[in-house]
Order: sequence, then C-alpha cells, then structure tokens
Amino acid sequence: MTAEEPRWPYDLLGDLYDDDMGKNAPGHDVAFYVEAARAAGESTLELGCGTGRITLPLVRAGLRVTGVDRSQPMLDALQSKALRELSEAERGRLRVARMDMREVSLSERFDSVLCPYSAFTYLQTEDDRARALASVRAHLAPGGAVLLDVFVPDPAVSAQPGDFTAVDYQRERADGTLLERSRRIKKDVEPHINLIERHYRVLDPSGNELVSFTTESRIRYWFPEELCRELESHGFEVLETLLDFGRQVPGERAKMAAFRCRAD
Repeated sequence: MTAEEPRWPYDLLGDLYDDDMGKNAPGHDVAFYVEAARAAGESTLELGCGTGRITLPLVRAGLRVTGVDRSQPMLDALQSKALRELSEAERGRLRVARMDMREVSLSERFDSVLCPYSAFTYLQTEDDRARALASVRAHLAPGGAVLLDVFVPDPAVSAQPGDFTAVDYQRERADGTLLERSRRIKKDVEPHINLIERHYRVLDPSGNELVSFTTESRIRYWFPEELCRELESHGFEVLETLLDFGRQVPGERAKMAAFRCRAD
C-alpha cells in the first residue's frame, strides 16, 4: 500500500468480518475450494485468506495451507480462531503471512493457488493483475491448479443511478450487540471500477451507538467471459467456469462465477 492509497478497509474489520461479509458469503464455495484443492494435491496457497473462513476447512481436510493477506488484523483473527478450533496437528499444517497478493514471495511451490470470495476484483489495474498473476505462476507447482471466483455484476445495481445508497442489514452478534451496515456505490468512477463506501455502526442491545466508521473500496467488476479472456491473456488456460459453484438454480440470476485454471 502506497502513501497515496486510503487505509486498507479490512484493517478496520478484523473483529467484525465474520459477522459482516463472512455471513454474506455463499457457503457452498467452501466445499468447492476444499474439493478442488484436495484433487490438486497436498499443498495450497490461499491469497486473501482473511479470517480463515475457507482456510480452516482446508486445513481440516488434511491440506498443508499457507494463507496470505495484506491485513494484519484479519490474520490476527484467523490465528485466534486456529488456536480455538484446530488441533495441534492441524495447526502444524497452517502457515500465515502478511503479504499483498501482488508481491507474494515464498520459497515454495504449491499444488493449488486459491483466490476466493472475489478478492481478484481488488486488482484494479492491468499492472496489479500482471504482478499478481505472475506471482501465482511463480508459486504454482507443475500441473497445479489455479482456483478463483468473482461476483457476477448485478443488473439491479446497473439500473441504479450513478451514486446511490442502500441499507444492507442490521444483525445481532453473539455478544448481544447489533451490527448495522449501509452502503454507498459510485458506479464506474473509472471504466469497470465501482467505488463502494460501507458505513458500519455497532450498537448496544438498547440501540446506543458504540462504534461507527466507514470503509472505502474500489472494485474492478468482471463479466465471466471477460475474465476468461483476461486470464488467458496472462497465460492461463481456463478449464472450467462454474456459475454459483455449479449450484445455480435454473431461472435465477447467477451471483458468482468460479474458475478452475492451469498455467499454459
């Protein structure tokens, strides 16, 4: 992160992520990544591992996992969960490191490299993607699998004005507090780039505000066929594209597209 960039939003969300975006996740993506990573081999590198929603199931499935993330608070939450939820033997198969996915530097190649939950969309520029995908190639064992997913653009968002606000949710947390989130989207501030401001409030059971803050993210959105071409332009063969991880309901809009690739 350069001095000109705003604070990385996930540095503010380490303690809230599992009640926030973690609960918004599709859930069946975990099985997709576990099954595909196990089929590829024993070792996996997860880019943007966050608090371990996918990382910990990978470890429980017997894989040797290295998780990297640019947010130390997210990694701290992951390690706390690993201490609570994993056995000593399982923790021995887990390694975490604070690294930007554009600048991963490890002395190991992996049977699979994962980039789950639309983390690829944070790579806004061609240079960002070139650096990240070169790093993927450098850390991929011969014949290894590359697995990633992105959100499919929502026509309802496309139909909104160029700058709009939506109330996302208010949900109760395990400690009795309430987490409230609203979202402001500025569409196409650059070609295919949306600026998303998320405003968070943590309230006590009586509704009194305890914490309030706003995060800002710039997202490069992708249509599935467009991302296929992008991956191919960087020397990856797309073996499979799965809408909603192969569980799309006929007649319903696909929300996510997952890709299984290999390096040419």
